Amino acid sequence: MAINLEKLVIDRIGRVSLQNKTDGSLMFLMDQIKDGSITNGAEQVFGSGAAGVRIIALNRNKTAGFECNNGFVSGGALAAQLGGEPDVAEDGSLVSPYFDQKTVAGTGTDMTAVTEHTAEGLVGDEIGKVYVMVEGNPLGKELVQDKTLAAGKFTYDPETKKINVSDADAKTGDLLTMVYNYKTSGAKILNSSDNFPKSGKLLVEVLMRDVCDNETIYTGVMVFPNAAIDGNFTMTFGNEPMVHNFKATALLDVCSASKELWYLIIPTE
Repeated sequence: MAINLEKLVIDRIGRVSLQNKTDGSLMFLMDQIKDGSITNGAEQVFGSGAAGVRIIALNRNKTAGFECNNGFVSGGALAAQLGGEPDVAEDGSLVSPYFDQKTVAGTGTDMTAVTEHTAEGLVGDEIGKVYVMVEGNPLGKELVQDKTLAAGKFTYDPETKKINVSDADAKTGDLLTMVYNYKTSGAKILNSSDNFPKSGKLLVEVLMRDVCDNETIYTGVMVFPNAAIDGNFTMTFGNEPMVHNFKATALLDVCSASKELWYLIIPTE
């Protein structure tokens, strides 16, 4: 059945992906698009006649762009906006900071706490500093790591993950707060001042319906052959989960005979 192009309703955006123009690989896939927009524009220049009356309008410098909000963060899209690649480490080699809070236990001079992870760093300075809560202040009293236990100092054994503190500084039940590095598996996304947003072929899946037959659904694809990712975006946190804002600008595809900014394909099969 032929498509009635005069009776189409755009229901929603389905998926959005950026394709590498060299090898065709997909850099990311966002599939929970909450909202989006496609902007189109052109510069209009007027020619004037007697008394400055406009007699002709000339259009040039067409522009187009795409913007959307995904329901959650896409690591691949974030990396493309930052101009890098996600660094995935599955061998436990990724170094990450860790916020740790532990309660002191023990009797007499044997006051100890055990860290959640094995702290990494220079020998004898793996943690550096811990803080004893004083009157509700988690950073109330600062203790410095040392080889010898004394007032104002603490020791740490990476083999057992045990911290020893002096009974002059803490007692059973006191809370210790610390930040240290440890090795883990995971992913790292880097925002480097030397890297800039990527570009590629942007694919936007568009779900449409025939206004005269609501059961007739078309899955179209809007293609931006040469799209530049916008590196200006804001990560907003609040009571609701953060949405991932994404923008791209259509550039002229100079390798195309039709000089495409974008085109829409509406398949019938």
